[in-house]
Amino acid sequence: MLFSLLGVYVTVEGFVDIGYIAGVECIFGGALAKNQTYKAFVARPTHILDLNGELLDGAHVLASLVSEVRDISSYATYVVRNDEALGDELERVAVAQPTTAGRRAGVTMPDFLVSGKSGRSRKEMLVQHRVVTECRSYQERVKAANGESSKYVSQGWKRTVDASAPGYGEDYVNLGAVDRCYAAIGNNLFLDGEIVLKMVIQGAWCRLIFDFDNARFTEGEVALPVIKVEDGQPVFIFAVVTDNPVVQFSGGYVIGVDVGINNYATVVVRSVATGRIVYETTLSQRVHSLWNSVQASEQQVRDLKVKAAALLRDRQERMAALDEARFHREAASRKKRELAILAAQEMAYLSHMWGNAVVAVEDLSWVVNTMQHGRWNRGALVRWLAHYVSQNGGWVVAVNPAHTSQRCNACGAKASHPTHELSVCAEHGTMDRDVNAAANIAARAAPRVEEARKTRAKNRKLRPQAALKTPVARRSLKYPGGDRTKNKPTPKRKNRPRVVREVILPLRPARVTVTRVLAGCDAQGATGTCQVAIKQGNMTDEWRLCSLI
Repeated sequence: MLFSLLGVYVTVEGFVDIGYIAGVECIFGGALAKNQTYKAFVARPTHILDLNGELLDGAHVLASLVSEVRDISSYATYVVRNDEALGDELERVAVAQPTTAGRRAGVTMPDFLVSGKSGRSRKEMLVQHRVVTECRSYQERVKAANGESSKYVSQGWKRTVDASAPGYGEDYVNLGAVDRCYAAIGNNLFLDGEIVLKMVIQGAWCRLIFDFDNARFTEGEVALPVIKVEDGQPVFIFAVVTDNPVVQFSGGYVIGVDVGINNYATVVVRSVATGRIVYETTLSQRVHSLWNSVQASEQQVRDLKVKAAALLRDRQERMAALDEARFHREAASRKKRELAILAAQEMAYLSHMWGNAVVAVEDLSWVVNTMQHGRWNRGALVRWLAHYVSQNGGWVVAVNPAHTSQRCNACGAKASHPTHELSVCAEHGTMDRDVNAAANIAARAAPRVEEARKTRAKNRKLRPQAALKTPVARRSLKYPGGDRTKNKPTPKRKNRPRVVREVILPLRPARVTVTRVLAGCDAQGATGTCQVAIKQGNMTDEWRLCSLI
């Protein structure tokens, strides 16, 4: 789970740690628009004022806010766990908007949550919104666990889905559920460089002042924040909403993407008029390095599992091997996520450089287990690709994947494969198998691109190609994936004078004879291994406990 929201795109990666919250759409009070981009950032108030401009005690006000958020969250969780008829009532009203659905389903705010003179009805909207979103989230988890969900459920989530009732402790409210009578942003933050949030806290109005990076965010609309309690302090999660440009698709070129096993992705730019491949790439060196690292981590996991299976009689060594396998598996997961983001950014940049060319991928949604054989990480790549390409006004289209590598991309004749890497056409000779497949994918998207161009030409907001909105991956890489050709001699290393540093010894050396156990035998690790911290003089080490038997 990830909650690092500083500087990330919210559409996919932003609110994972909040715990579903009925999907990202519930964060903002509705479904995410496909023609909009949501960028999130976390902020804390620098100071708090009353309506007269008098400085208030920030610690006291924030403590009151934390108490209010916790009360609303706890009551909502209690209702979802104990009201058996709530789910049926929500299905009966059949309203998507959580606040309206909650009101029609009979969700009300109890008297013990009423505080102050202002904002009672709007506070009830916060309660209704939280109850409905949490109830719907619980229902979807149950359906997914029972195999009854009509929505897409990944194989990884199917293996770990928990159909238990929601637990207490997820304290958050969404201010997007209320109107200006309870919370509003009262200034032009793009000019001022700060956010002035006017809201009701425990029945009293106040102004919360936040810093705003108007150099990073130059346009858009800032949505009311989600307030989440973390470590006893409120965290304000804002989102800047910007409209994606309506730009005409390229009529001259189509980009085809073939996701593989040896190469993470093979990308070609195909000319629509001639059918020739004008550009091909397997992405940057950074993508290759990450892909190799992912494969190495997954191989480590497999080897450690084999090792653990052979250590049935040595429980401590077996658990140690499984612990190490877990660390490698988590590392592989982080690397695959970074890999998908990086590759998608490079493809979005390529689409922009070729006149907003449509990007075509294989439609593999019918595959039951995409983790099989190659462990492709394809789903994450396609989602990130659609996210970044759409920001520039582009389009990602899925095509029929049948026989993409079995036919020659130039003439359509059946190709032979003397090796796994090569395709041979009787007329056009030998070609790379992945390049041939990517070209066929691009060719199958060309008719749909022509139809889409005619439809988009009718849009009144159509304009010439806009400036690139997505980040350029290679500019932020430590090891750029551009041209790495050596064009000058290797510079000589400068002779730096040696610096003699004084070694500061401890007051007394650590003595093994003086030990103190800081944790007992019941200190369990993540996978069941017993660990303790042992104090030796002025040094502390962690040791695994084992039974004398």
